[in-house]
Amino acid sequence: MLAFVPMLVFYAWTDQRDVQFWDIGEMQTVPWIYGIAHPTGFPLYTMFGWLFSHAIPLGSIAWRMSFFSSVAMCAAGWFVYRIVFEETGFAWIAVGASFIFGAGSVAWSRGTRADVHPLAIALEAAAVYTFLAWRRSGNDRAFITGLALLGAALAVHPVAAFAAPAMIALALPQVRRLSRKTPALGAAAFLAPLAAYASIPLRGAVLYAQRRDPTLTIGLPPGRPFWDYAHTQTLANFIWFVSGAQFHREAGATGYTNLRVFGHTLALGRALVVHDFGLSLAALAAIGLLFVSLRKPSFGIAFALLAVSVLPFAFSYAEEADKERYALATLFAVACLAGIGGAGAVVTLTRRAPRHRQAASIVLAVLLTGVAGWHFYKARNVIEINRDVLARRYVEQVRALTPADAIVIADWTYATPLAYAAYAERSLGRRIVVAGTVDDMRGYLPTWSRHRCVVYVAGVKTQDRLALALGGRAINASLPYLFALESCRPERAL
Repeated sequence: MLAFVPMLVFYAWTDQRDVQFWDIGEMQTVPWIYGIAHPTGFPLYTMFGWLFSHAIPLGSIAWRMSFFSSVAMCAAGWFVYRIVFEETGFAWIAVGASFIFGAGSVAWSRGTRADVHPLAIALEAAAVYTFLAWRRSGNDRAFITGLALLGAALAVHPVAAFAAPAMIALALPQVRRLSRKTPALGAAAFLAPLAAYASIPLRGAVLYAQRRDPTLTIGLPPGRPFWDYAHTQTLANFIWFVSGAQFHREAGATGYTNLRVFGHTLALGRALVVHDFGLSLAALAAIGLLFVSLRKPSFGIAFALLAVSVLPFAFSYAEEADKERYALATLFAVACLAGIGGAGAVVTLTRRAPRHRQAASIVLAVLLTGVAGWHFYKARNVIEINRDVLARRYVEQVRALTPADAIVIADWTYATPLAYAAYAERSLGRRIVVAGTVDDMRGYLPTWSRHRCVVYVAGVKTQDRLALALGGRAINASLPYLFALESCRPERAL
């Protein structure tokens, strides 16, 4: 519990408590309404998020989804503890290693906001731990459970696929121990959670039949964000959606096919580890990798793969705005290896005085905890970021400057906080939020403006040609800028 509860309490205290922009705003909204998130859908995250946010009637919906991430990230930290302890027998060092993982700026910042990746890394960590347990015990049920957990991680986010090489490396030396039926049962267990993807078109069909998406009432076709993204009831739409075809995936593949790009991404990964943990802990992890590779080569290969395999994709995938969160598996593996390296160093240094081994392990654990505390202090701006109220002020400004039945057009970054206010909080009256650009909605604007106030959000205060043609005018004086048609009569203007 020491490796879980204190970190969870601290995370809960520093969690984001209110609506935010970008994907965070979406993940604060979609699980609560049980809608459809952007590709690839993250169906298990949405299901678990819906259960979690409705089961805990505390705080805002935004805080509940942040706390959901905190529980998942702290669970991943607990698996750091379990792996280090069961490999070394040093409980206090294992606790220190778990603190190191949780205190990293990537884990802390992503584990205190609404994000898919904390749940994905928690399930990946559980899968790796379960495979290690299977290697020790030979219990086929652990093998099957590990595959089920990996399948569940993939049903949260496809990034979990990069954990597969590590699990294969762990399994290969022991695969002959499996009974004849176990591989088939394991395959079934792996595929079962992936059936969650089938819930996307089913849920979309229900939402469409119930006309839950307000944009349907203003003439837009089905398939808009938040409710029935991509309208996946057709096979072509479903394949496009779950494959992430809208994203430039080939850019991520160049990290594996181009040696220069591959080397560059590994350098970026190394820099991330040093920035997040410090050079001394990175060196301790290298020692840990050496120790385990000498004793258990397959273990060393597995953790090296876990640390490295995702990096070429993460750092060469140009469309990803937050590359560091893709590297959580790297940081998890490094934290485990740092704990193992620390334990190995204690054993080596006390070889001639084993009676001092326990005391030395406690000293190292205290040092690791102190380093974790220093990393928290160094990244304390996470608290300030999580207390940011710009998105809340933006929502309030839209509410103040527009009539209750306005149509508000905004690109993705600015649409998600409005969607949270409109669909989760239900605080925007009859306003309809349209995620898209003004140019996308060109054909609808004349009709809409005859009956309702139409407002669009821009990141720059520029009267573009479409705005000029439609008589658009700015109705506020701060970013993001709100533009209204001349026929629109906002309740008050700045």
